[in-house]
Parts: sequence; structure tokens; C-alpha cells
Amino acid sequence: MFFRAVLKILVYVTLNIPYNHTANTTNGNALGALRSSTTFERFHGRITQLPIYEVDFDSCCGSNALGGTTLRTVLQSMVSNDAKDLINGYRQPTNHDDRLGNLPWAPSSKVVYREYFVSGNNFPSTGYVRLVAVLKYKMLFITPTHYDTWLDNPAAAANANTAAAINPTTAGARNPFYVFTSVGKWNSLFY
Repeated sequence: MFFRAVLKILVYVTLNIPYNHTANTTNGNALGALRSSTTFERFHGRITQLPIYEVDFDSCCGSNALGGTTLRTVLQSMVSNDAKDLINGYRQPTNHDDRLGNLPWAPSSKVVYREYFVSGNNFPSTGYVRLVAVLKYKMLFITPTHYDTWLDNPAAAANANTAAAINPTTAGARNPFYVFTSVGKWNSLFY
């Protein structure tokens, strides 16, 4: 009986982790400063309709860049064989299911969103950064907010309810994903 009570408490606590809107905004704005255009979006989220902007991959790589030295290593570790890709050390054990609809295509047997963790990065909140690869379309996305929609205004983020996600229709809401350009020169999967 005691163990059931502890398990219920652990499940409740795990499912009710507060959102860190301020950290998401800090990470999102840092990457957003590198986007290729402030007016042209390449894609939109299929449900949220929030724009997905382009960021040049090379602008994020290097010891002083946001992605640090690990970003290129993660990209170069990716292989088409699913089983081999899973053992290379960066791929997450499950694929991203995009329940919120921030990516352009619905996941299916043909559209698989492979998820990768980028350790050793230089983002203010380092644990939030993920890469999502769509090999069918030779695309690589990055989220600096661990999939959370974020607010571009730091003051609004500081005042946002940490018990709730940011609604995509909120003024200043931003898509958690950016799409990389120039990744094909580092990994032929993305030519």
C-alpha cells in the first residue's frame, strides 16, 4: 500500500512539471537572432500554423557558437539505417511524435521524426536543445525549447503561467522549431 501511494505521488509530480517560459524565450531568441530572414518562413506547423524559419547550420557550429562543437558531431553521426542510428549515442530511443503539430507533416510510417539530443551546446539552457531529422524530405530541424511553444517577449514570458503551455494563438507565440540550411555538406543524408 505504501509503495502504491509513493508511485501515485511520483506520477503526479512527474506529470506536473512547470514550464520554464523565461528559459524557452532566452533560448528561442538566441537562435532566432541567427535566422536567415525575419520575414520569410519556409514552413508552418501543420496544426499550430506557427512559422518555421531557416537558420544556416554553419552559423550554429563551433566552440563559441550556440550549438558548440557537439552539433556537427551529432549531425555527422546520423545514418539511414534505423538500428545503426540508434546505437551511435545521440539518437533518442523513441521518435518525436509531434502531438502539438509544430512540424509541417504528420508523423506516419513514411514520415518519421528521429530525435537527437545535443549535449555540450552553448545555449543558455543547455538541456532543452534537440535535433529532429526527417530523412524522407532530407530536412533537419532544431528546437532550442524542448518542443515548447515560446513567447518572443521576455517580459511576457516572465509573466506567463508556468503551469500551462503557451497557446499558439497567443500574441508573440513562436514555433519551437527552426529548419537548418547547408546541412548536406556535413552529411549526405540531407543532400
